[in-house]
Amino acid sequence: MKPVIIIVIAVFVVLGVLVGLQQIALLQAGTMFEEYQTQLEEEQSQVIDLEEEIIEELVEEFVEEVKIEIQEPMQNQSPPPELQFEKEEPFTKIEIMFGELLNDKLVPVIFTEVTTNAKTLDEIMVWNFQLIDNSAGNLRVVWNALPQDKRIGYEITDDDGQDIRIQEDFISIPFDLHGYKMDCGLFQTVTGESAHPTLFKIKNNTSTIYAQNSRIGIYPDSNGEYSFEFASIFKNYVSFPEDTVEIISQETKECKLTQNVENDHNGKYADGYYTKMTFRFN
Repeated sequence: MKPVIIIVIAVFVVLGVLVGLQQIALLQAGTMFEEYQTQLEEEQSQVIDLEEEIIEELVEEFVEEVKIEIQEPMQNQSPPPELQFEKEEPFTKIEIMFGELLNDKLVPVIFTEVTTNAKTLDEIMVWNFQLIDNSAGNLRVVWNALPQDKRIGYEITDDDGQDIRIQEDFISIPFDLHGYKMDCGLFQTVTGESAHPTLFKIKNNTSTIYAQNSRIGIYPDSNGEYSFEFASIFKNYVSFPEDTVEIISQETKECKLTQNVENDHNGKYADGYYTKMTFRFN
């Protein structure tokens, strides 16, 4: 054979051997890569499992610490105080009303002391305030005592008009007049008047108490106009049946007492309330 052919054949043989070796090397490399990849996945899985275990342990430790921190202050703290609701004090106002005209044009004056927030009370003071300056010199001219059948004496009732007085064997009510001097400003001084303040025992758990008195009436002047003045230690309100009267003038003032109220040891009463009114019936 010619040398060139031999050389060519040798080259192809060598190339074949090299290609075979390369394929063997690639197969080995592929096998090694697969083994490495499998090992890497196993290691990653182990790391993930380890991380999850560590996280679970940390979470459990944190929860236990929080429980301890919450429980310790609660164990050391006293129970929360009970809610205290401020009780509303009893409040008294006076309503002044007028009854039906009598034959001699005398109109009855009706005083009602209304006390609210009264459920805790088992006794009530009836003050029996009266109009100012009903002196003997004005009797049968400016005012007069009502006929016996028109009088109202110490009626004490609830919202339903039921008598709530607890009957006692005997109550002595002195027949005297009490004065309440007060300064109403601008150099005006007035003196409120009441009969003897009297304490009555009542049924408790009554939310509103009405203590009513009516013993006198007032006459009109020559023009047919009725006038009165009233002062007390409670706010007062005047009311008429609708469309029955024409109010000609009205004056109300808040005043300051210039003397202590009898038996008011706590200084509860310091204010006075004054009303002056002129009206005529329609």
